[in-house]
Amino acid sequence: MQNYFYFDGKKIPVNISESDSEIFLSFPYFKELIEEIKESTDLRRYIKESKTWALGKTRRNYWLLSILLGVNPYCKYDKNKANLTQSKLDKVIHYINNLNPPLYKHQPDMFLNAFTKKQWICAGEMRTGKTRPILELLKYLNINNAWWVAPGSALRGLQLELQKWNFPLEIKLFSYNSFRIIINYLPDIKLLNKDFIKENKIEIPNFIVFDESQKLKNTTAKQSQMAKDLSDIQEKVYGENRWLILLSGTPSPKDPSDWWNQTEIVCPGYLREGHVLLFKKRLANMVEDINFFTRNKFWKLESWKIDEIEKLKNVLSGLVSVYFKKDCFDLPEKIYTNIEMDISIEYRNMANMIRQKESRAITLQQKLRQLSDGFLYINTPDKITAKQVQTIHYFKDCPKDEQLKLDLEEYGDIGRIIIYAGFTASINKISNICLENNWIVLKVNKDGMQALGTHLSNETLLKEMDRSKQTMDTTSPNFIEKLAFVAQSSVVTGLELSASPVIIYYSNDDNGAARMQSEDRPHSNNMDKERGLEIRDYFHLPIDKLVLDRHRKKQSLQAITLGDIDKIMNFTKEVSNE
Repeated sequence: MQNYFYFDGKKIPVNISESDSEIFLSFPYFKELIEEIKESTDLRRYIKESKTWALGKTRRNYWLLSILLGVNPYCKYDKNKANLTQSKLDKVIHYINNLNPPLYKHQPDMFLNAFTKKQWICAGEMRTGKTRPILELLKYLNINNAWWVAPGSALRGLQLELQKWNFPLEIKLFSYNSFRIIINYLPDIKLLNKDFIKENKIEIPNFIVFDESQKLKNTTAKQSQMAKDLSDIQEKVYGENRWLILLSGTPSPKDPSDWWNQTEIVCPGYLREGHVLLFKKRLANMVEDINFFTRNKFWKLESWKIDEIEKLKNVLSGLVSVYFKKDCFDLPEKIYTNIEMDISIEYRNMANMIRQKESRAITLQQKLRQLSDGFLYINTPDKITAKQVQTIHYFKDCPKDEQLKLDLEEYGDIGRIIIYAGFTASINKISNICLENNWIVLKVNKDGMQALGTHLSNETLLKEMDRSKQTMDTTSPNFIEKLAFVAQSSVVTGLELSASPVIIYYSNDDNGAARMQSEDRPHSNNMDKERGLEIRDYFHLPIDKLVLDRHRKKQSLQAITLGDIDKIMNFTKEVSNE
């Protein structure tokens, strides 16, 4: 079929034909157009004999073709209300205005973006209230076959939201692990078509939410590929009458190329580059390097191009809507307090002994962080199997423990406290200290959530950590006078803990992004704004401060050298040279 491509101000004749699986393009030689096809399409091949390009029938390729044929596929993202007639808009606004309790001032914008754009990314900081507008939209649309995929802890928070709002519809909730299992049970999703799905009664949801969607940033991860496949088949079944919403808690990722795969899942082709590496090369100065051991070449990021990063914000502005907490709520500033502790001679001597034994920076760092928390993991061979068995040796008189007891006493009248630590052994020790001081504990680590010192359920305790959302009845048998939330920050997502006026970082874990997100758990519009939020960091050995400094500068702990550690620990020259 004779058509015309409109490219670079020129009108280029093109013949378009197709088979069951490919689209064939034949046009006069035009170098820049060929480069565009090479960089922007996927599943392509060049047929030399007929001088024809064959493109797979993918959403990305259809998007590019519509642009080349003079159609603007971006128009649906140009304006928030672009696809609504006035009568439909009036109906939606009437629904929003009559919600009880009312939405926050920024949440109607979330609702309308999701409703009109349908395939959309909501990038809102933690505690900006991304969940409720989406739930209200589901109610408005009366959709019963929705899927909601999220990390396990976020699902626990969602279940509480569903109970709180008395949600009337059925939503299938999946952790990312269970999502991978469910998709694996489907036939090859790339080969599915609408008729096969109908005949075999395969359930494909027409409303899908991927919560904490930064978990889909990796192009090679199985769950990312499965999310993309599900999005593709959803489009085959429902066309434009479908919703695919990504909720991201990191509106400003430290690596801007993290947006590429998320946009590919929602709207392939929205970003010009057909591969994440090409996208990264546009945003950053990349240099070719070689692996010393394998001799394989790879591209290494040298520096970001600030002007391109600024342009990216505008490019993404239609597909990705950003909500910062400072723009949504009038919240008090967080108060940061560093509690520095004296180092006893015993701890100094143990630190020096560890330095004499350990010659690798990463191992030395881990050992010193453990020692600062008052314990060491020790590997010993099993007498029977000879396999290494890990045991824990706790040391007496750790100053962090004494400080924690003082803080538990200080916040006893308020009765709600959040404590984070970097190691499972620390979490266990902190939990025991809380129990000994008559606090009930909700402990969260990589093994899950556990209530200690009470018969009440995890869900009940989570509600108690969000006390400002409910009326407290001190005469109730379920009333909890003192409750401590004790966790590793890297395993806590999607929970609101607004009842606590303080976060204590007994120690930090390896994940800097988790540290920043965990600070926002109680910092929400439901907090006691007069009381505010204090964030206390315990500094025992100087390694504690070094780790936090790295997190705040968004630098990897892997980059800490022996020289860095020797300097902050004031190891003797003789020791550091060994």
